[in-house]
Amino acid sequence: MAYRSPSGMLRRYALRWLPLVLLLGASLAPGHAFEGVKAGGDKITFYGYAPGGLLNETYGLAWGYAYLDVVGINESTSVRVSDLRTGALLGEKVVGRMELFTLKLPLETYFKVEADKMVSVCLSFSIFRGDPRLGPRPPTGFTFFTSTDGGFGGREFIFMALETSYNSQMFIFAVESSEVTVYNSTGSTAFQFSLSAYSYAGLQLKPRQVYRVVSTGRLMLENAPIGGATIDMVPSFTGGFIGYTFPAAMPFGGPPIIVSQEDCTVRVHEITTGGLSLNPRVEERLRLGENATLTLSGLWVNPLIIQSTGRVLVERNGVGIAFMGLRAGEAAWVFIPDGGGVTFAPAPTRMVIDERVAILQRDGIDSVQPGLHRMETNSTVILELVGRLYGTLHTPVFTQYAAYLISLSGLEVEYPSPPEFPTAGGTPIHYYVAGVAALGAILIALLLVLRRRQS
Repeated sequence: MAYRSPSGMLRRYALRWLPLVLLLGASLAPGHAFEGVKAGGDKITFYGYAPGGLLNETYGLAWGYAYLDVVGINESTSVRVSDLRTGALLGEKVVGRMELFTLKLPLETYFKVEADKMVSVCLSFSIFRGDPRLGPRPPTGFTFFTSTDGGFGGREFIFMALETSYNSQMFIFAVESSEVTVYNSTGSTAFQFSLSAYSYAGLQLKPRQVYRVVSTGRLMLENAPIGGATIDMVPSFTGGFIGYTFPAAMPFGGPPIIVSQEDCTVRVHEITTGGLSLNPRVEERLRLGENATLTLSGLWVNPLIIQSTGRVLVERNGVGIAFMGLRAGEAAWVFIPDGGGVTFAPAPTRMVIDERVAILQRDGIDSVQPGLHRMETNSTVILELVGRLYGTLHTPVFTQYAAYLISLSGLEVEYPSPPEFPTAGGTPIHYYVAGVAALGAILIALLLVLRRRQS
């Protein structure tokens, strides 16, 4: 048997395992999560429910239907829409890149969208009416647009624009310093500009037209109408809906509701024309499971950056629909609006809602009553929230709603931590700590060298 020296064996083992060690080290390093990591099967899957009310005539569709719009992100994408309760096929199509596939979806339908590649999906509805000066308008609402990786952050977005009449805008929030170009459906440049981290740009786009936004840095996009549906779930800078830092547009929208997932202090900063305001406009301390509606005075409030010392969920209450999700093994406190909530289970799931246990089969549906609930799931689920406007007869009435859906794959996408949040003192204390640590390491190294020379 040949002799192998311990040093030679060590070198061979080191070379064999070095790539894995480096890979694990990169994934565990703070602020260096793998961007665009997705989980799930081969199909990209979305779930939703199209609620109706007393007045169900939708602009451009006539009585009894909602818009289900699917935008192609890749070429030759097979899309299939089915009824969850009956299994009936509602529509299918092969869509190209930046192609819009519109399905007339019957109201009160629980549905599933399946695609073999990532797509953007929007559900919307409105009463066939409009301002006399403008005529009937397409539906609109507060909603974040999904990027080409399925999450709510990214460097490329392909989507169908919603209505932004009057002073309404689509806000582009810069997570990082970015050079941004907006292309219309013909490929021509519609807008081009630069943004610094924690700043924004407001644009007015043509409704129901497809656009492409490309950036050198990470962005988040939110539709922010005046007079549209106001309910919304605000995604985190790092992916999913539970996190530490969030953007939020606020013109005439409902004030944000902060639901704490642990003891924390929440600070709300305005993004003004002069940049990010370092002095918080609101500061609130919350305990685990508490929620607070942040009161912001004035008819017009600048877009916000919401930052918390602990994990929180940020919601905007109001009329319309909004989508969020919980990952497998995740537990969260969630505020369900007056219209209730609908949970969709892609796989066999055991959910605990307060003290109630719900066992759901594949493609199962469960309703959640209004109020603050603690929800826990052993499998990834999609949750749709419904906020209703009640008339004099207490009949549920929707004037309109519009929301982009989140896929199972998109819910699993994680992003690196955002840049260090600036402080009123100038340089963040993080850099001072890092500088002191680095100086200490240099001094220790010099002392070791001197000792060796003396010996």
